[in-house]
Amino acid sequence: MGNLSGKVALITGASSGIGKATALAMAEQGATVGLLARRQDALESVASQMGGKGLVLVADVTDENAIQENVAQLVSKTGGLDILVAAAGISLKAPFVETTTDTIRRIMEVNYMGTVHVTKAALPHIRERKGSLVAVSSLTGRQATPEYSVYGSSKFALQGLYDALRIEMLREGVHVGVFSPGFVDTPLRYSVLQGNGLVHEKPPVPPLRLWPVETCVKKILELIRKRKKEAMVPGFVRYLFALNDLVLPDWVSDYYLRYKFGYLGRNR
Repeated sequence: MGNLSGKVALITGASSGIGKATALAMAEQGATVGLLARRQDALESVASQMGGKGLVLVADVTDENAIQENVAQLVSKTGGLDILVAAAGISLKAPFVETTTDTIRRIMEVNYMGTVHVTKAALPHIRERKGSLVAVSSLTGRQATPEYSVYGSSKFALQGLYDALRIEMLREGVHVGVFSPGFVDTPLRYSVLQGNGLVHEKPPVPPLRLWPVETCVKKILELIRKRKKEAMVPGFVRYLFALNDLVLPDWVSDYYLRYKFGYLGRNR
């Protein structure tokens, strides 16, 4: 039995990608896991792989009432809640000038408000057990990135929320952490939105390394186990951020990102 034996976790976005992989890993370590996403069939498929440790919770994270009801249902069945991993999200790659306000609202509703809703619902139960709140963010929520202005801003907001919440919860003994990966090899890569809200016909080619989801899961579990405030993939990027802030002039990082994302010599 693993080191999560007896713990109860809730994971949003649990039907695929980082959420699914984290749920399976937690069940292997002995946790009972509430699997929350919109697609019941996909959730039932995940639960079938968890040896009775998975509880299916069907809801859209943008529906605050549904989230409240499902969290209450999970706590009623299990007796409490120790861990939240807010992994639900959608991606967008498009220049800001080509992105409609409706699409911007959709990104913020899912990525930011979806995390707000589930955090609000879970926090009272997490406080009782002095457990963990973890938000899955992105490196674009730490570093402005061309054509990820809208997606990144939703993650910047998420970073700010959880950073402040961590300080607020210190006296309560609640662990609050943020996991920020780069490009990850998950099904999300095939449903990246354009500025008009439609999915790209061809998935955008990542300009940087595509990381395996298993690497992300290991980082998330370590974040929870060590009650760290943040984890990143790749891990070395934290030192690059520090170097950029303290030593390098702004134009160095700007030049690098313009080069990697194809913006050198372009008037856009």
